[in-house]
Amino acid sequence: MPSSEFSKTIGHEKQKGLFLEAIKNGALGHAYAFCGPEHIGKTTFALDLADTLGADPLLDVVLFDDEQGKEFPIEEARVLQNRLSLTPAGKLKVAIIAGAEKMTVSASNSLLKVLEEPPAHSLLLLLTANFYAMLPTIASRVQKVNFGLLSPAEMQTGLLELPLVKPELEAIIALAPGRLGLGRLLAANPQLLEFYRMARAGYEVLENGPLYRRLQTAAELSGLKTPALEEFLKFAMASWVAESRDFRLAQKLQAAWHDLEYNLNTKLLMDNLFLPLT
Repeated sequence: MPSSEFSKTIGHEKQKGLFLEAIKNGALGHAYAFCGPEHIGKTTFALDLADTLGADPLLDVVLFDDEQGKEFPIEEARVLQNRLSLTPAGKLKVAIIAGAEKMTVSASNSLLKVLEEPPAHSLLLLLTANFYAMLPTIASRVQKVNFGLLSPAEMQTGLLELPLVKPELEAIIALAPGRLGLGRLLAANPQLLEFYRMARAGYEVLENGPLYRRLQTAAELSGLKTPALEEFLKFAMASWVAESRDFRLAQKLQAAWHDLEYNLNTKLLMDNLFLPLT
């Protein structure tokens, strides 16, 4: 086994222990779903696991990412089947599918054969922010592994390698609570960092702001395009998970997300979201 076990993964010690114990006991499964919020290190962990298991990083690891938000099509499912069936250059073949909840029905059905009759020396890792959005036929055939948010200390450890002064470091940790991948994105992209500062201010108004600020913030946000509104709502939902215990706010955020999906009037949507909780 390589000496660099999980050398790139910050935190997630419970998950590391789970897999190291399974490897030690010869109890590694053939398919897992890594579940947790976006940008918390699921992809890094999956790549680290492949390395720990002895997969050749260039010849044995197949990574399908979802950076452009595309659904996982059946053509890629067929490519995956073919590549997993090849003899590994190292100890095994590893397929990693990010955004697994976006798999089309036809792609999911194509994967069933891999799950039901896995090729020898192969491992399938599905990464998802929403386990229950995957088809039940897929979800029932994988072992679920939950990934939680990192601690502030772990976030600081992961960001110290970047050229950040202390105020920037503290601001990014606050804007990306527990999500190291997001913190690194914010550090590298000033425009994205500014958007998250705006989103943070908007969320604070949503939680505790006076009526005039609520109306003002709702009007400002309603002028954003749909992708930016989606990012605000995702930020707000992640912030609620990290900080809030008022389930009424969670319900309002979920309703706003649902309404946005159906292209409802964004001004009405934001006005409803920012009405004070009663």
